[in-house]
Amino acid sequence: MQHPHPRSSTQLTYALLLAAAVFAPDSVGAAVDYLVVPGSASNSIRLAVECSPDWRVAANLVSLPAWVSHANLTCTPGLSGADVQVTFDLDPTAPLGGRGALVVHLEARDRNGLARSGTTRRVPLRLAAIAPGVQNSFDIEQCCIPTAGIEGAGNGRPDRNLLLGAAPNPWRAFTAIRFGLPATTSVSLRVLDVAGRVVWKMRTPELAPGYHEVSWDGRDGSGQRVAPGLYLYELSAGAWLATGKTLRLR
Repeated sequence: MQHPHPRSSTQLTYALLLAAAVFAPDSVGAAVDYLVVPGSASNSIRLAVECSPDWRVAANLVSLPAWVSHANLTCTPGLSGADVQVTFDLDPTAPLGGRGALVVHLEARDRNGLARSGTTRRVPLRLAAIAPGVQNSFDIEQCCIPTAGIEGAGNGRPDRNLLLGAAPNPWRAFTAIRFGLPATTSVSLRVLDVAGRVVWKMRTPELAPGYHEVSWDGRDGSGQRVAPGLYLYELSAGAWLATGKTLRLR
């Protein structure tokens, strides 16, 4: 808990005490990130706030990730504090595996309305690495993934097929292979180990011209996690074939 001003132990007894969010964190980083899904609606975080019965709680939503399309905060007074609830929707084009945070400032005020204690709570969110049936498209304003033939990557539609690389790279939980298409087509992706064995493959439905990504969470065709190490990937569309490398960390 953070307090903006030093206070005595007696005053801290009546400071804000925060409970955990109501939905469970994912199994990876259980004490840190809460897993949410692109396109999901009515996600909810509840903060149980306790303070002196003579004080009242005020809450303010300070900031939220850009991929949260709508958020609403309610603060319901109780006998010795308040229930603060943030409900929010997620943009369906939110980047798979992305991270962000909801930041809420909580303040306890006395009968005269003067602030007596406060804290800022950051609730970290992580977008699911794989969302079945979701194929993200995105504009690249300024591409910063080093790879051969990167010139021509910009807003809108590329003038030729482009492999933009994998990001993050290296990675632990997931990586996304990003590419650009000048015309409507489907794309095949194969991931191979250093011995040339195919460990995972997929084929997209037809994709519109523009920039796209396909995410891989490090599982093979049977759903088992692959070992840490270097992997090769092959991206193809018609006669076009491009390759790259990606490193999974332990």
